Order: sequence, then structure tokens, then C-alpha cells
Amino acid sequence: MKGKYGLFALLAALGALLSLPTWAAEDTEQTLIKLENDWCAALLKNDVAALTAILADDLTSVDPSGEAGTKSTVLTYAKTAKASVCKNEKMKVRLYGDTAVITGIVSYKDTSDGGVFQFTDTYVRRNGRWQCVADQETPVKK
Repeated sequence: MKGKYGLFALLAALGALLSLPTWAAEDTEQTLIKLENDWCAALLKNDVAALTAILADDLTSVDPSGEAGTKSTVLTYAKTAKASVCKNEKMKVRLYGDTAVITGIVSYKDTSDGGVFQFTDTYVRRNGRWQCVADQETPVKK
């Protein structure tokens, strides 16, 4: 009898361990989706401090016109943006260890431009926190 209970306990513990990565992946996906939504919220509020935390110092950003920029470029824009809409949809997260790629659609509008864009953002986990290291937006054709 003791052997059956020991085997059952071992199998239960093994099952719990095998399911941990799924839980961890779901938590990580939710964390990354929250960061994307926090990015939109920061643009709406001109919250440069929030963006500073989300964006890596070595960020490479390509805007919808194809212009390449840096973290400084994005923060300079965020200081003066007059955004009235910033909404993410259809986000998908793919995890590769301490790297994640997020794709989705962002609807954006400010006083000078706007539109609907497909985005691809790459995040890296450094020192226990996720930061965006690459961002690219492409206009969605109607």
C-alpha cells in the first residue's frame, strides 16, 4: 500500500511541475499584453516616465512611414503627442525564453495624423523585467 501512495504522490508532483511552464507562460503573456496597453495609456497622457520604463535604452523603432528612431525619438514624440485614441487589438505573444515577440493591431489618432497599424514589438527580459528593444509599425491597407 505504501508504494502505491508514494507513486501517486510522485506522479502528482511531477504533473504539477510539468504544468508550471504553462502557468508561467500565461502570466508572462498577460504581463506583456499589459505593457503594450500601458504604452498606449502613456501616449494618451504624455507619460514619459511610464514609457521610459517600458522602452529599453537600446530600442530601435521604425514608424509607419519607415523612419527609424531610438528611445529618445519615441520619448520626444510622447512629450508633445496630442493623442486622443490609442487602442491595441488582436495581440499575439510568442515566447522564446527571455525574448518575446508581440504582434497586433493598434488604432491611433492625434491632431496631426493617425490610422490603423500592424505592429511587431520585441521584448527582452533583463534583470527580471521586460523591456521593448524593437518596435515596428506598418499601415494596414483598407
